[in-house]
Amino acid sequence: MLASLFSFIFSVSFLFSSSFAEAASTKERIIWYKPNWPPYFETSGPRAGQGYIDKLLDYLQSQMPDTQFESLYYSLNSLAQMRKQSPYTCNVSHLRTPEREKYAYFTAFYIQPPPQLVFRTEDFKNKMFEAKVVSLARLLDQKDLRAGLSADRSYGSTLDAIIKTHKNKSNVETLQGIPDSSSTLNMLSAKRFDYAIEYEEVARYLQSNKLVIGNFSFAEIEEQRGLVVVHIACSKTDWGLKTISRLDSILRRISGTPKYKELMESWHSEALLKSYRKEFDEFYQRRSSETWTNAPSLHKD
Repeated sequence: MLASLFSFIFSVSFLFSSSFAEAASTKERIIWYKPNWPPYFETSGPRAGQGYIDKLLDYLQSQMPDTQFESLYYSLNSLAQMRKQSPYTCNVSHLRTPEREKYAYFTAFYIQPPPQLVFRTEDFKNKMFEAKVVSLARLLDQKDLRAGLSADRSYGSTLDAIIKTHKNKSNVETLQGIPDSSSTLNMLSAKRFDYAIEYEEVARYLQSNKLVIGNFSFAEIEEQRGLVVVHIACSKTDWGLKTISRLDSILRRISGTPKYKELMESWHSEALLKSYRKEFDEFYQRRSSETWTNAPSLHKD
């Protein structure tokens, strides 16, 4: 009798575990490409997974319990990676440009302050750096000042267009194969060039954690002063179309919630939030009220 009872319990346990394993294996899966880019993404150490956008992605995942999220990491020079992107992958953090739309479907995910001009603090007295707002086009025309700019990284369509018209000039150094922002800033500190373009939060984080050497100062770029919309990008396949459409629908539903707004704003200063309050609110309104993607509709009229 006891042996029969144990046999019954074992059979039930086996069936339950088998069913659970089968259910897990049949889950939808998204492989997320994430940049190695603190403080937005933390890929290693005690803060692994605790970056600002790591947390926002966790919230998105909580709304998709039937989907398994996996992560892969890549450098910021990501256009080449997008061209080779596997069929079942999405990128967490991309600027949407006409060139990238050839390879991926996009949906708006979050906003952040625009990139800044960054230069060595010791050069602050240079007449081109004294202003709080500097024209990138005018700066690139200064033959005595050398720029260090990533070959494949996008700085947004407006700045990309300006850089494209100047990239073959002798005072513009195109950086190939640069794995992360710290490498660029360390080369700037070593006087390989005179200025670069970076998000101020990234540069200050790297400085405070002693991941770069030297002291840097910042100036706004005249041609790009508004907040930047950052997108999720999924492979341009049938799977990617289905996935980006679902992500767009979920983001439309959650982007007006207090939790989403808290995750969006918690890492910004009060001064910045006050300065950009209107743009944040306009983003929440649009993101929560309409489709925001380049993907064609899956629903036919």
